Amino acid sequence: MRLSRGALARFRRDAYAILASVLLCPDEARLTHLRAEARRLQRLGNRLTGLAIFRQWSALLRVLGAASRRSGETLRTEFIDLVAGPAASCIPFESHYVLAAGHEMPVLNAALEREYAAAGLTWNPKAADSPDHLAVELEFMAFLCGCEGHAWEDEKLEDAGVALVREQRFMRQHVGRWAPAFARGLTANGSHFYAVIGAALEAFIHHDRDLIDLLVRSVPASVGVLGRPAGHLGVR
Repeated sequence: MRLSRGALARFRRDAYAILASVLLCPDEARLTHLRAEARRLQRLGNRLTGLAIFRQWSALLRVLGAASRRSGETLRTEFIDLVAGPAASCIPFESHYVLAAGHEMPVLNAALEREYAAAGLTWNPKAADSPDHLAVELEFMAFLCGCEGHAWEDEKLEDAGVALVREQRFMRQHVGRWAPAFARGLTANGSHFYAVIGAALEAFIHHDRDLIDLLVRSVPASVGVLGRPAGHLGVR
């Protein structure tokens, strides 16, 4: 069974949201939420078998669904060693990957805050993480996919096109540039739990980058959003 465009956008929203959540500290409440989400998403089952990432996605849902309270302390210790500690081997911040290319951190974070604001979101300066944390960027992609899904369901083609162009721009300028390298680090350095997360994250980003490009090209030219400069897309 093929997914409608609205259903596909909702799946992508949920995928980004769950991938964002696994990159935060796996406390008891988060593990409980992840188990519930994994079991809910597993019920989509055969509707996703046609996706090229089905194998990695299924493996991710299996390990999340099996995460237990007893394993929580071990996962939290590994999370600190792998991602969050001072000697972490997998740095979840875009600045770590792009500063070598001549970018400055304040400039990068300001650009990200402008992206969030253009979509109607305000960055909380008291937030524990910075705007370039991968979990934040993935949550933003989830938000855009949610906007796209609502637009398809309401038959607002122009709004769907606006959301897709935003997704494409953010993927090209941010997530797609560095998330795969971070994911490969998880796969290479993590336990089975985090290695599966890394493999699913890398596969999903590569797949969604191509899918977004395809979806943008499929929006009818008569809708009129594809010719607009990306920086001038307005929030509706």
